[in-house]
Amino acid sequence: MLNQASSGRPQILHAYKTYHPETQGGIPTAIAALCAACPAVDSTVLTCGRGGAEEVDGAWVVRARAYGQLFSLPLSPSWPFHFWHAAPQADIVVVHAPFPIADAAVALQFPEHVGLVVHWHSDIVSQRRLGALLAPFTKMLLDRADAIVVSNPSLVQSAALAGHREKLTIIPFGVDVASWGAPLDNEQTAKRALLRARFPRLIAAVGRLVPYKGFSTLIEAMHGVDAQLMIVGEGPQRPKLEQKILESGLSGRVVLCGKVPSAELRTILRSADIFALPSVLPSETFGIAQLEAMACGLPVVNTDLPTGVPWVARHHKEALTVPPGDAPALGMTLKRLLDEPALARELGEAGRLRARTVFSRAQFTQRVQNLYGRILVERGAFLPYAALPSALTEA
Repeated sequence: MLNQASSGRPQILHAYKTYHPETQGGIPTAIAALCAACPAVDSTVLTCGRGGAEEVDGAWVVRARAYGQLFSLPLSPSWPFHFWHAAPQADIVVVHAPFPIADAAVALQFPEHVGLVVHWHSDIVSQRRLGALLAPFTKMLLDRADAIVVSNPSLVQSAALAGHREKLTIIPFGVDVASWGAPLDNEQTAKRALLRARFPRLIAAVGRLVPYKGFSTLIEAMHGVDAQLMIVGEGPQRPKLEQKILESGLSGRVVLCGKVPSAELRTILRSADIFALPSVLPSETFGIAQLEAMACGLPVVNTDLPTGVPWVARHHKEALTVPPGDAPALGMTLKRLLDEPALARELGEAGRLRARTVFSRAQFTQRVQNLYGRILVERGAFLPYAALPSALTEA
C-alpha cells in the first residue's frame, strides 16, 4: 500500500481525516509541505474521502471511502483497516491530531517496530463529550508516541499532554515566504489594478466557512467601516453568511469568493490593505493564513484567543489584537488601520520580517525532518546515522 515500499528509502505514513485536493486548510497544507520537502523519503497520506488512491504533488494519497460526517468526523468504516494494513510497512507513522479514529486505531493495534510521531495541532474544542469518551484511546496514542510536536507554546499547556511533557517539541508552522512576497507577474498586476479600482479600501480574510472562524462577527463589524471585504474560502456556513450579508445591506461591500487557486489568493492579498483573522474559538490554534498575509507585507487584525494566534502576529508589533467575538472592537480596529496608513505600513513590514525570520517553510520542514531522522536512528531503522539522507539529519 505504501508508495514504492521496496525502494530502500524511509517510509513515512501520514494519517489525517482530510487532504488535498478534496479540501484545503492548515493541516493538509502542513502535511503537503512535509511530503514535498524531502524527495529522499517515500511519503504516503492515508485519509478519508471519495475512495481510491492517486499521487498528489509527489506523495501517494490513499483515501478510504467516507459516507458523510458525524461530529465533524468522517464516517469511514474502512479507514482503520487501511491503517492496520499500511502501518507495519512504514518506518514512521505520523498521526495528525485531533483525529480520534486514528487514536483508536493505534490504541487497538500498532506494530512495535514502527516509530510514532503525533503532531498535536489542537485539542478537541467543539466536541468535548466525544473527546472525553475517546480520552482513553488518546492517552494510549500519546503513551506510545516517540515524540509529540506542537506548533506554539500555548499547546504545551494542554491538559491532554500533561503527562507527556518530556516528549514535546515546539515546531512552528512555516510558509514559503519568498513565493508569497515575490513580485506579481503581468497578469496578476493587471488583476490587482482592477481590484484596487473596484475595492479602494480592501480588507481580506481567508479560511473555511465554519463558525469558529468568526466570519459572522467580521461581517457584522463591517457596518461601521467604510471599506470592502473579500472572504476567501468555502464551507458549510456559506448559506448563513450569504443571508447575513443580504440582510445587513452589505451586498455591495462584502464578497464571498469561494475557494481560489493560490496564485489568485496571492493577488487578492497583495491588493488588500489589511488582513483580518476574526476567529472566535480555540479551535483556531495558529492561523497559517495570517502567516501568508504577513509574508505579503499586510498588517493583521487578529483575536486574543488563548492559542498561538496572538503569538504568531503580536499586538502592536505585527498586528492589532481584539477580543474574540467583539464586532464593535473589530470594526473600530479595522477603521483605525485604514485611517492610519503609517501604522499599517509599520505593522506590515514587521510582519514580513517575522515571517521570514521565524516562520519560513524551510525552517519548519527541516526541524521536522531532523526529528524524524532522530527517531529512525533511535529505532535502528536506518543505520549508521551518517548513511541517512542528508535532508533527514541535523547539520
